[in-house]
Amino acid sequence: MEANLEQLRQIAEATLSRLRALPEGEARTLLIATDYHGFSVARFPESFHAEVVATGNLSPEDVQLEVVHVACDLSDEIHSHQLSTALIVCLGPEENFPAPQLAQGYLVDRWSRISAGDEVRVPAGTPHGFTVGEGGSLYFLSVQ
Repeated sequence: MEANLEQLRQIAEATLSRLRALPEGEARTLLIATDYHGFSVARFPESFHAEVVATGNLSPEDVQLEVVHVACDLSDEIHSHQLSTALIVCLGPEENFPAPQLAQGYLVDRWSRISAGDEVRVPAGTPHGFTVGEGGSLYFLSVQ
């Protein structure tokens, strides 16, 4: 089943709510991170994933839910996902993550500065990417 934007938003809100409720410092220890082409991708434990995905009336197999950490220049990594729509939410202190520093997002044909709380909707097939300047850092929630 393919998720629609409203389902992705419900899942994002449930995830953000859970992250905000965690004690300070615990959010990042909850995640299981792996390096992926110069950035870190962290997935949630299965029980967490299943619980928040259910808020959108979907199963865990229907939705990819992860936190991405960008800490280097990825401006050459513009890409698209041909089959999936994504909802991206930039994380910050409210979710117990560091505030974005020198962070930019690319959507369709231009780069824009992004801040904590910013939401980026990426329709299937749309060119997009994220990067940071030297010494910068960005954490974002990706629901797709």
